[in-house]
Amino acid sequence: PQAQRCLAGVVTGMGRDGADGASALHKAGALSIVQDGATAVVDGMPRAVRDAGAYDEICPLDAIGPAILRLTNAAVRRRA
Repeated sequence: PQAQRCLAGVVTGMGRDGADGASALHKAGALSIVQDGATAVVDGMPRAVRDAGAYDEICPLDAIGPAILRLTNAAVRRRA
């Protein structure tokens, strides 16, 4: 499925719309990274993703870039 070729990221924001989309992608097989509550300016959307359990990794904002590289490199290696 195409979702296995996707990575969702949810950072600072209000509401649930990002959580709903990230949850759908995660259930379909996409990787998902969510910002931690301590570094989010507004933790509504990241918290909704964390509460739903729709993530592979929780990161502080400055660790999201390295996490994207690590997760995508691991996924590429698994497919090789």
